[in-house]
Parts: sequence; structure tokens; C-alpha cells
Amino acid sequence: MLLSEQSGRVWSYRADPEGPLHADLLLNTQATEKHSQRLLALDNGQFLIAQAQRQWLWRADQPAHLQALPALRQPQRLSALIAGNNQAAKAGWWTQISPPASQPAASTAMWQHHPLPLTRTAPAGQNMPVAIVMPLVQTASMQQYGDSADDPAIWRNAGNPSESRVLGTNKKFGLMVYDMQGRQAQALATGRLNNVDVRQQVRFGANAPLDLAMATQRDENSLVLFQISTEGTVSEAARFNTPLDKIYGFCLYQPLSGGLQAIVNDKDGRFLQYRIDYQNNRFSAELVRQFRTASQPEACVADDKRGQLFIGEEKRGIWVLPAAADASPDMQLIHATGKALVADTEGLALYHGEHASYLLVSSQGDHSYLVLDAAAPYRLRGKFRIGIHPQLGIDGTSETDGIEVTSANMGGAFAQGMLVVQDGYKRLPDGQQNFKYVPWSAIREALNLP
Repeated sequence: MLLSEQSGRVWSYRADPEGPLHADLLLNTQATEKHSQRLLALDNGQFLIAQAQRQWLWRADQPAHLQALPALRQPQRLSALIAGNNQAAKAGWWTQISPPASQPAASTAMWQHHPLPLTRTAPAGQNMPVAIVMPLVQTASMQQYGDSADDPAIWRNAGNPSESRVLGTNKKFGLMVYDMQGRQAQALATGRLNNVDVRQQVRFGANAPLDLAMATQRDENSLVLFQISTEGTVSEAARFNTPLDKIYGFCLYQPLSGGLQAIVNDKDGRFLQYRIDYQNNRFSAELVRQFRTASQPEACVADDKRGQLFIGEEKRGIWVLPAAADASPDMQLIHATGKALVADTEGLALYHGEHASYLLVSSQGDHSYLVLDAAAPYRLRGKFRIGIHPQLGIDGTSETDGIEVTSANMGGAFAQGMLVVQDGYKRLPDGQQNFKYVPWSAIREALNLP
């Protein structure tokens, strides 16, 4: 959205109600009230700007660039005729001209059109349709202001799915626990947690299976392990120090052979992989593998069934490598940042359905989410955004960090599974950050997934 002032300034605003309210100054010239600027929106994010004897074309995908157009004397009106797909947009200026001397002075004013052909181009990130799905539940907001919520995880109550839990990190407090209605069930003051992950029915030798969660703790650069009871109560079980300087992203890997492994990274690109053990009522962690990315990573998710690990390098894209600790960490870039995946590459999550498995990605730069096949060649299946649900009074999402998804029957509208995402800006009304729940059935229908 462009706004003009009679002073000669033209401002650009993001028209989407989600995200921060921010204005960019496009023009700062001295225009008189008589010749104040005129604006015309074309399509595909293009605007014509006319000001006295100067004209410009502005494109949303090139916000730092104003294209100077041929100057005309005092353009009075702007016009545009948008042709069909992949055709030219015919735009131009109208200037008022004096009627011929043979006509009475009181005759209707005459206008001359000065055409300006423009080539239609799609702005970055809009080369494919973007579906809109709506959230059905939102969690209670964080008590802390600013950037506090980050990453969610899902724990399923096998005996009663309606009593399942969503765990969410609070980067200024600790671990938050929510019920399926989004109400806060617990708040664990464990310090600044960043990423969290959950695995259920983890077996350590002859011990009874355990439901566990683990998170990165930024105050101590450590890993915090939590145990989850059969009723969904979360309690801290252990802490493990790491040699990392700026601990950041994290995920769990549960090999088919049993046990549990933790993959954690640092902002400098280092990844450490630990084997978690449990003997004599005591947890321990052993470093078993190291590797790194060239620049800052964060998100990762392990495909336990296929033994693959997906990691997100924020400015470059998504990589895949073997998850096994004894395997060579040879990484393959499967989707680079660009038009579809707009940096930063943030949350990663895996949906294992009856007919197919999908990798979901938070495309933070354009407030959207990608769905890719979770197996080679990792085809992009579609892209969606989470919009406003006015009837329920739930806003959409923007600048999402962490995400989590499950294909398990969570009951009711979430019988086919659910997606949980962090919302960077809460609206309706404005408030502190929170998490949104979206039924998988809505995503499946919107993207026509099998």
C-alpha cells in the first residue's frame, strides 16, 4: 500500500494486517499542493507515481528501486488497462489540453492520453499459487513482551487424544504446556529455551518405555531433558552441558533399533549429535558425531523411519543427510531459498500419512509454509498461509519460527492430524506471541494432497 502526502513524500506500507506496521519512504521531494502526487496501482505489485513533471514506476519486489519514466507536464489523471495473463499492461497519463480556438471557452475540457506500455512481471515469491487455511485454536499468549515464543512440540495422549498436550518454548522464561483448547496447563521456569522436540515410547534396554522431551537452554548452552507422565504432566529430568557458545536449534532422533539421540546446533554452524542413555534411574549423554554448515542454521527434524535428517540453513535452504551417528554427514541441498522458500528458512516438521510423507517448512520471509515430499526428489507440493478466522476471533500467522505437525488422530477436527505454528505477531486483539493449531484436513484439501 502506497500513501502520499502533499509535502511530496510517498510512503510504502505492508498492507497485510499480520506483521509489524512499518513504513518505507520512497520519495521525499518538494511538491506543491496544486501538483501533489497521484498514485495508481497496477497488478503484480507495481505502482505508477506521478508528481508534477516527474513520473516513476515502483515494484514491490524491488523496493529499493524507482524506475524513472518519461516526464510530462502536469499529469492530471492516471489510467491502466490490464490485459490477460502474460500480456502487457497498458498504462499512461492523461493531461488536460485547451480546446481549439474555434470552440467556445466554456466547452468541456479536452484530455490527451500519453500511453506507456509496461511488461507484466510477477514479484518474487509469487510464482505459484498460495492457499489460505484457517486456524481453529490458539494458545494463551506469552506473559513476556516482544519476541518470546519460538518452537512447539506435540505429545499425544494415546488413551485419550483430547487430553494431549502442546509444548512451546518461551525464550524469556522456560517451557509452556498447553491443552488441546490452547489453555495453559503448565509453566516450567527452566530459563531461556529455544527449540524443543518430543519422542514417545522410547526404550532404553530392559527399562519401561518413556515419553521424553528435550530443549536447548541458551543461558547455560545446555540441553534440558523432560519426562512426560501418562497424564501429560511435564517435569524436568536432567541437564547436559555442551561446548557450544551460542546454542540454538535442536531435534530428536529415535532410531528403529531403540534408544534416543539429540542433534543440537550453534549459530556458528556447528552440529553436535549425542546418544542419550538411561541406566539405574539416571540419564546420560555421549557425543557421537559432529558436522557443520557454512552459515547459521536452526531447525532440524529427523525421519526416524527412513533414517534421514533434514536441517535448515537460514539463508541457503534445506539439506538432507543420514541421521545415523556412524554415517558420514554428507549433505545434499534439496531446496534452496529463492522464490518459493523465502529466507529465513525456519521451522521444519514431518507428516507421516497413510499414503505419503511430507516435509513442512516455515518460509519466514513471506509468512508462508511449504509442503515437500519427504522422499527424493523432494518435490514441492504446494504453499499455504494461515489466515484470519473471523468467526472464532483468531488472527493469522506471520514471521513464524518453529512448527510441528503430526498425522496421529488428535480427536475432533484434528482426526487427520494437526499443525502447530508459532505466531510472530498476535492480532485480534494485539497481544503477546502465541501458537496456532491448524487441522491437517484443511491443509490437505487446500493443496489437494492424497
